[in-house]
Amino acid sequence: MTDDVQLRPPVSELTGRAYVGRSGISRWLRDLEESFASAEIVPLELEDLGDRVLALTEFKVEGHGGGVPLGSELGLVCDVVDGRIATWLGFFNHADAREAAEAGPG
Repeated sequence: MTDDVQLRPPVSELTGRAYVGRSGISRWLRDLEESFASAEIVPLELEDLGDRVLALTEFKVEGHGGGVPLGSELGLVCDVVDGRIATWLGFFNHADAREAAEAGPG
């Protein structure tokens, strides 16, 4: 990732919060650890769009208390600069991610 990477998970639409830079990525990882006993992004399909990548994934999580694993669609659109991720945009579903990837930077 670039030094000034902007990571916007799907919940950013609700919170208005993005994670910026290395310290932001560290905070995001801490937030995941606090929220879930385990969390994994499983790639299902990756599409190279030149200066961006569309990743259709499954977000698998397990809560701290119940131990019940849950999975949901997670679509990612990543802009790439000099081979490194500059922006990481998350979407609650694959269709919205594909639409954003095809629309280009906005």
